[in-house]
Amino acid sequence: MYIIENSSKTGKQLRDKLIQGKKYTEDVIDKTIEFLKKYDYINDEKYANRFTERFMNNYSKKILIQKLLQKCVKKNIIVNIHYSIKKNDQFKIDDIKIKVMNNKYLIDDDCINNSSIVFKVYIEDKTMMVLGDLAYEGGISFLKDYKN
Repeated sequence: MYIIENSSKTGKQLRDKLIQGKKYTEDVIDKTIEFLKKYDYINDEKYANRFTERFMNNYSKKILIQKLLQKCVKKNIIVNIHYSIKKNDQFKIDDIKIKVMNNKYLIDDDCINNSSIVFKVYIEDKTMMVLGDLAYEGGISFLKDYKN
């Protein structure tokens, strides 16, 4: 408990700290982490929320996400916290309608450009897709999703 009482940790950070101390068996570490998660002493989602709230004025969203990934917070937790725009959301600006065509893609192969969203823009009787900076892997993922 002394390891987590002074600062929050992710489950992975605590595991690494316990392994580093070389005092505990893998079984003891697993049971300890399971116990702490059960009683909400370790909660990666709460950790990510607190971390984001604490540093949101110091870092860009991209840097915050990188820091959370370095702390081994799962991608789905990060996406839920940092991306409120979702597939099928629609916006209207004057006579222009915009539809979100996909949820952000998090692709491990391209860590610099891995989270683009595709928009379908409706202007009068015409439509166009806005791909922004969608990378190759994102394009492949989008085509698979769009066909379905």
